[in-house]
Amino acid sequence: MITITIEQTKCYGLIFHCSRKINCQGSFGWRKHFKIKNVTSNIIINGFNRISENLLEKIAIYPNPASTVLNINNAKSADIQVFDILGKTIFSQENISVNERINVSNLENGTYFIKISMDNAVITKKFLIFK
Repeated sequence: MITITIEQTKCYGLIFHCSRKINCQGSFGWRKHFKIKNVTSNIIINGFNRISENLLEKIAIYPNPASTVLNINNAKSADIQVFDILGKTIFSQENISVNERINVSNLENGTYFIKISMDNAVITKKFLIFK
């Protein structure tokens, strides 16, 4: 479990939109910008840990752009899905080897995404097909 505490005096890039019709928890004040005071929320993130994040950072896909083969390194036992720009699943495979080669010669020129799921973590990378 990860606990996040936001102090009243600091801004962390959070943007809140609130209209008069919405009943928002806490007290609010207007100055030069919208301020939020005394708001408490619990954020729980399950199934993710630093080990998984480090493994995902080591995954490499190449060449990019590719024409016939796309190599995926350091993704042992991962599940992969390839999507086109519209989100349509083009290809999927479970439990890939540490150094996997995917035949992409049948794909048209364009932008594609590969979703790699490994050890309860997910990363999506963009790659191009150019022939």
